[in-house]
Amino acid sequence: MLENRLIRAGIFLVMVGFFVPSIVTLQLAPLARGDTHSLAGLGGKVDISILLPWLYAVPAGMLIVLGVSCVVPGRRSEVLGRLQGMIAGWAFSLLGLQIGMLALVWSLGMNNIIALPAGGLVFLLYGFGLSGAGLFLLQPQGFKDFRTQLRPISSRAAPPGAVEQNPRAPLRPRSQAGVVQRSSAFEARLEVLQSSQVRSAWIKIGREKFVIGRGTGSDLQLSDPAVSHQHAMLRFAQEAWFVQDQGSECGTYVNGKRVQATRLSSGDLISIGQNRFLFLNQ
Repeated sequence: MLENRLIRAGIFLVMVGFFVPSIVTLQLAPLARGDTHSLAGLGGKVDISILLPWLYAVPAGMLIVLGVSCVVPGRRSEVLGRLQGMIAGWAFSLLGLQIGMLALVWSLGMNNIIALPAGGLVFLLYGFGLSGAGLFLLQPQGFKDFRTQLRPISSRAAPPGAVEQNPRAPLRPRSQAGVVQRSSAFEARLEVLQSSQVRSAWIKIGREKFVIGRGTGSDLQLSDPAVSHQHAMLRFAQEAWFVQDQGSECGTYVNGKRVQATRLSSGDLISIGQNRFLFLNQ
C-alpha cells in the first residue's frame, strides 16, 4: 500500500540523516572550529549538554515504527493498537530530535552552528515528512470506528444485492412469490477496516456464494497485486458462513492465521492482500 511505502521510505531517510554530517561548528571549544558533526556523533557529547543523548531517540523511535508496522493485526482492537504504536514511535523520534537540537543551540549558541545545505538535516526533514504523511493516510482506516460520518462509495458496479450502496439501509428478506426468505443467520456484512480500493463503510453480502478477487467477475473486486483473480469465497451453508481460499498465491487470513477453509463468527478479521475486513453476522 502507498501508506506503508511512504512510512518505510521516511524511516530510511531518517536513519540515513542521523549518520550523515549535519552541522558545522564555528567556536573552538568544546568542539573544534570548522568540524562537521552528525547527530550520531553529537549524541554522545554529554560534556556539552546532558540532554544531547536525546538525539538517540531519533533512530530508536523510527525502529519502533518499523517494528510495529510489520505486525499483522488480528481483531479490530489490534488494528487500532498498531496504528497508535506507530504514531507513538514517530512522535518519540521527533521529540528526541527537538530536545537534542534545542540543547545544542542552548549550549553553543545559534551563531556558532551552521547547518549543511545538503547534510543530514535535509534527509531528516524529508524522512519525517514522508513517514508523517503515511501515518496521516492510515488514520482514516485505523480509526474508522470513531468516524461518525462516512460517505459510502461502491468499489465497482456489482450485481444487485452484492455491494451495499447505502450503509443505513437494513437488510430485509424479500417476500415476493418465488423468492425464498432467508433466516437471520444469512444476514451478514463486511466492515471495511483497511482498503485502498473500497471506500464504502461496509459491504453487504447478498448471496450464498460471494467471491472476492481481482477479476472483473468477482462480487467484490480488489485491484491489489497481492489479490488473485479469484482469491476467496464466502459461502453460506447449514445456517452458517464459511470462508474458502480459492487457491490464491498470497493466501487468505482469518484473525492473523492463514486458512484454506473455516467457519466464520461475527467479529472475525479477514485479511486478503493489503485489505482488512471485519465479518459481522446476526
